[in-house]
Amino acid sequence: MPQPVELVGFRVGVTPAEKRTDRNGNEKVVGGTAWYQADEIRPLNAVPTSRKSASQEG
Repeated sequence: MPQPVELVGFRVGVTPAEKRTDRNGNEKVVGGTAWYQADEIRPLNAVPTSRKSASQEG
């Protein structure tokens, strides 16, 4: 069953598409990719690990 998570340091990047010409002189668009990266994946019910978060609770 899916569970909600927090993506820490989530980033999205895009590699632009390029125009290339093949041997017959035809132009083609190649590439163009989106990528996603996160430093950490935490379940939403996880206990905070930073001092700042822990001190604010108590």
